[in-house]
Amino acid sequence: MDIKSDIAPSSCARDDRRKVEEMKRSAIIVELAHVGALSDLRDLHAQDARLGVPPHITVLFPFVDLEADGLTPSLRSRLARAISGVTPFEYRLTDTRWFGDTVLWLAPDDPEPFRRLTRAVLAEFPGCRPYDGAHDGLMPHATVGDSGSLAALRRAEEQILPALPLCGMVAHAALIVEADPGTWRRAERFALGRADNLNG
Repeated sequence: MDIKSDIAPSSCARDDRRKVEEMKRSAIIVELAHVGALSDLRDLHAQDARLGVPPHITVLFPFVDLEADGLTPSLRSRLARAISGVTPFEYRLTDTRWFGDTVLWLAPDDPEPFRRLTRAVLAEFPGCRPYDGAHDGLMPHATVGDSGSLAALRRAEEQILPALPLCGMVAHAALIVEADPGTWRRAERFALGRADNLNG
């Protein structure tokens, strides 16, 4: 899978807790900041951008069914522990790649730190499987577009190439949640490299 507005965590008012409890799917992502060209193209060509999902690289999707498990203190603590065990790292998105001829994405020059973060979360939540096991291996990627015609995606590729590389620092991972009618919002951020992290 490939959120901008925040929601209140379950420690806030009862109405906010109820909203959190009504949510369904969730995911762990790394939000990519200061990537204007990517953000603009995603608004035009990425399905999840229209649902509120920001430019990102997925750490784990699906994560937990929040309708069943809720955003419990135990879940927060376990997720914080897993993410804080990974050292912050820099990334560089250096070139374009394709899944078939329907998904245009950007590749990090070194995908291993993202894989390390995914493996850390999976070690704490072994019942989760990336993309429900639909794909072999872990392929960190930042989706540019996955809708519209091939010609439109080719034009998007031409537009993003001059902006590369896109560089940044990964210091947090975000838990995002889906709420009716299918919009995604950030629930919490968790800091990498901090053993005391609960509400990053």
